[in-house]
Amino acid sequence: MAFFGAIFLVIPTIFWRARVERINPLVALDAGVLFAAAGQIFGRIGNIINGDIIGYRSTLPWSTVYQNPNSWACLNPATCNVPVQPAAGYELLTNVVVLAIMFYLARRVSRPGVLLLFYLYAYSITQFLLFFVRDNVIVTFLGLDWGLKQAQWTSLVLLIVLLPITYLISRYSKPIPEGEVAATYGIPQKEKPATTATAATGERPGVEEAAATAERVKAEEVTKTAES
Repeated sequence: MAFFGAIFLVIPTIFWRARVERINPLVALDAGVLFAAAGQIFGRIGNIINGDIIGYRSTLPWSTVYQNPNSWACLNPATCNVPVQPAAGYELLTNVVVLAIMFYLARRVSRPGVLLLFYLYAYSITQFLLFFVRDNVIVTFLGLDWGLKQAQWTSLVLLIVLLPITYLISRYSKPIPEGEVAATYGIPQKEKPATTATAATGERPGVEEAAATAERVKAEEVTKTAES
């Protein structure tokens, strides 16, 4: 759930800051979700160690047993010293797969925003499915009692929000031509300020080079005339 909060806050923040810095917001967000997907992998390793993400009791051969009294799992006697579904392990595996697909797409897709959409759809769908095995409290939403948990309701809301965003990106985001700088393509940039030397002399860039070339050509003509 905490990561959903980060999504709802960080994405608008990156979008705003990219506009201020005159960077394509979708390119910045594509880069941001790559870092997010990679960072989640390390977070899931911590979840496995801490025991703060666990599943229901299980008899599967890969079930996890937490015995350390300082682990989060042992804060609840019902989940301490008993085999449970390694929900954090499932999350880790999905994060690795999602990141691998994103790296594949990053090398083959030139339309900004595609990575962003893929990551958000993938995260929402995987969270909705994985929470069926996570030992979390079932809650109602707007009077609906569908046997879902809070993160699953949030996943559904995010999926609905993504529909108009997908339409806008598919309509207005254009592929970046080969050889162009993705971060600034299509974004008007500020004019570069004049250099200190140019500002002090009042000369335009290239005037000194043009004058030197003219002098060289003139000297060559004088030499040819003298030889003839």
